[in-house]
Order: sequence, then C-alpha cells, then structure tokens
Amino acid sequence: VIIRDDYLQMDNYSRVNLELVRTIKNENRYGSLLWVLDKCKTALGSRLLKNWLVSPLSNVNKIEERLRIVDGFTSAFITRQEVINLLKEVYDLERLIARICYGSANGRDLLQLKRSLSILPSLKETLKNSGEMDLFVLSQSIKDFNELVTLIEDSISEDAPITVKEGGVIKDGYNST
Repeated sequence: VIIRDDYLQMDNYSRVNLELVRTIKNENRYGSLLWVLDKCKTALGSRLLKNWLVSPLSNVNKIEERLRIVDGFTSAFITRQEVINLLKEVYDLERLIARICYGSANGRDLLQLKRSLSILPSLKETLKNSGEMDLFVLSQSIKDFNELVTLIEDSISEDAPITVKEGGVIKDGYNST
C-alpha cells in the first residue's frame, strides 16, 4: 500500500482480497463491499462510491470533511430527501460529457445535459438553506452553468431526433452570431 497525494494507492491483489467491488469466489458485485454500501440513486453516485472504495482518502482533514457532510445529511432529513429528489432528475453527466468529448453526442444528449445542469441552482439553494453549516459549505462548491443552459435552450430543438443525420437538431432561425 502506497500513499500518494491524498489517496491510498492499493495494488490489485489488495483490492481483490478486500472484495471492494467484486467477490473473490465468483467475481460478482453481489457480496462485495460496494454491494453492501451502494444505496445511490444515480449511476454517477454509484461510480463515485466505487472510486472512493478503490482509492480511499488518506488525508485526515479530507476524511473528516467528508464525514461532516455525511453527518449534515443525516441530521437534515428534509434536505436529504429534497436532494435525492433533485438528483433523480440528473442524467448520467459523465456519460453525456464523454459522448460530447468523443463527438458522438446528439441533440437529445444536449437536452439531457441542459436539464441536468438546470437542476444545479435548486440543488445549491437547497443545500444553502439546510441549516447545516457543512451542507452550506458544500453548496458553495456547486458551480453555475447558466450560460451553457441558455445556449442549449436557444439553439437545440426540443424535439431533436436521435441521430444528427436526420437533421432538425438546431432550432429554426438560430444563428450563433
């Protein structure tokens, strides 16, 4: 085990023997630590949890900060439920961004990105008004993407087809200049 930066670096044998994401016997997720802990409501959350298990924090301050945020959500039941409901409306941003980066995104992907980014102001406001200081601090880390949301809103047709080849992705009359 090696400590680099703020994360504990484990070799593959340690990961396998600890059964963090798969069991040794049949290499299934069922029975692993991830299977026990994963109550995430989104695919993005499940992948984040998996990354946290595979590369755990070693920095005590960052561990304590994460625990304070968890405690804030535990204490603020109504806020937690509101955040869960908001996150259910967020599409898989990692996959959307990957499609955009690889040039394979279509109009519907961009609309899903717009809807997901449109949730952020409500999420930020919910955390800010929770009454929990650590959730307030967390709210300050949420960025605003209003310009991108507006650009997609102005340019992409709401009934954009699945493939770009069909046309009709860009709204009639839209001109970027």
